[in-house]
Amino acid sequence: MRPFISAADARDRGVSMSQSPQDPVQLAEEIRALLEGSDAELRLREMLLEVRPEDIAIVLDDLSPLQKWKVFSAIGTEAQAEVIDDTDATSQEQIIGHLDSGLLRLILEEMPPDEATDLLNDLPQDRRREVLSGMDPETTVELLRLMQHPPESAGGIMTLDYISTTEDSTAGKSLEQLQSQIDAEVVNYVYVIDGNRHLKGVVSIRDLLGSTPEVAIRELMSTEVISVLANEDQEEVANLVRRYGLKAIPVVDYEIGRAHV
Repeated sequence: MRPFISAADARDRGVSMSQSPQDPVQLAEEIRALLEGSDAELRLREMLLEVRPEDIAIVLDDLSPLQKWKVFSAIGTEAQAEVIDDTDATSQEQIIGHLDSGLLRLILEEMPPDEATDLLNDLPQDRRREVLSGMDPETTVELLRLMQHPPESAGGIMTLDYISTTEDSTAGKSLEQLQSQIDAEVVNYVYVIDGNRHLKGVVSIRDLLGSTPEVAIRELMSTEVISVLANEDQEEVANLVRRYGLKAIPVVDYEIGRAHV
C-alpha cells in the first residue's frame, strides 16, 4: 500500500510564519536591484530568508539563467528542494544544469520520494545512475521502486512514506509509532497491514486520539477501504479523492488476486 497524496493533504514545509506572500513582479524587481548592488550575495541571502519557497519558484521564470542560479544558490537545501519542484520546466532544467551530482543528491533527499522520482526521470540515464549510486541504499531502492511505474499512473505519484500498524496492536502503541514517524507524508490515517503487507484496514488519527491506549486496532479500524491499483490513471484517482473527500488513498498491487501493501 502506498498512499496517494491529494492536493488537499497539508504538509509542513518548514515555512516561517513571518514569511508573508509576495507579489511576484515586485519580488523580481527587488532581486534584480540587489544583484546589481554591492554585497549582492549576502544581501540576497538575508532577503530571501523572509520569502516563501513557493514565491521564489514563481519569480525564477522572470529572471535570466545567471540570476536564477544566484537566487537558487542563496537559499538552503530544504528551500532548494521546494523551489526546484515548484518552478517551471525551463527554470528547473537551467538550475539542474548547474548542479553537481553531490548537491543534486542532497536536494533529492530533501524531497518527498514521489517528487524526487519525477525529477530523476527527467535526468539523462548516465547522470541518473551517478546520482542514485551515491545515495543511501534504502533510499535508492525506494526511488527505483517508484520509477518502475508510468509517470501518469497512480504508482507514479504515490509515496512510500506512510504509517502502518497491525490488527494485534493497540491504540497506545500505534500512537507511539506515530510520534516516532512524525515526518511521514501521510499523517491523517494509520494503515493496518498483516505480516505479508496485505492491506487489512485503516484507522483515522482522530479515532486513535479518542480511544483508550488498551483498545485493539482491530476494534477501531475500518475494513471498507477505498484503494486503487498502481496502474490506474492519475485522473481517475483524483476523481475518487474529490468524490469521497479523501486526504489520501492507498495504492495497491495485485498478485494472485491479493492486494499487497
